[in-house]
Amino acid sequence: MEPSDVTLKWTCMETENNIDNIDIIELESFIVLHIKSKPHRIEAKVVFDRDNISQKLIFTLMDIAHIHGFGCSAPTFQGSEDSSMTFLVGTILPSSRSLNKYLKRIHSCLYSIAEFSKEFSRQLDFSQLDLTMFSDLDIKFHPEQLAAIRDQHYSGSWKMFHDNMVSESRSEEADLINRCVKFEQANEKDLGFVGYKLSNMLDMIEMPFGYENSKTN
Repeated sequence: MEPSDVTLKWTCMETENNIDNIDIIELESFIVLHIKSKPHRIEAKVVFDRDNISQKLIFTLMDIAHIHGFGCSAPTFQGSEDSSMTFLVGTILPSSRSLNKYLKRIHSCLYSIAEFSKEFSRQLDFSQLDLTMFSDLDIKFHPEQLAAIRDQHYSGSWKMFHDNMVSESRSEEADLINRCVKFEQANEKDLGFVGYKLSNMLDMIEMPFGYENSKTN
């Protein structure tokens, strides 16, 4: 599977109404809207494939936007036949005279998101994958849920998560965490980003029954 599974586009919002109050500004490969409302604001639309949604993706985009001084919306979805997942990045301008200053800032923000998307595409590339750590697993589990708990409650630390499960005598959960750690180390992946995709893959191959070779090519 190729990294093109993730789609990242820079497009302007649909502007069926009040087009006279909107300027479409091109910043290299990015498109930003200057909306001359009261107060003025600027916005850019970032589009990913909805199948690649994860809690960590959403929080990462929000963090990047906030570092640059912008807000980032929650994802929106158009319809069942549309595979896109849309985020809006933007801010209200303190005055119309500050437009150029904020265009430079949003350009830097969008560039950072574009750089992140390259690593995100690499994360989603499952063309070569080592799944041997799951070959004897006889229960179904959801790695994306474990990764979300790790990130939200244990500061992103598998060790803290694992140690807490051991202290509570929850050996099954501790074993699953160990398998997740081995998967991330063997494949250089972050289950916070790819856990849902991995979960779907494990369901499709119905491990361990009928699955002999745990390495994909």
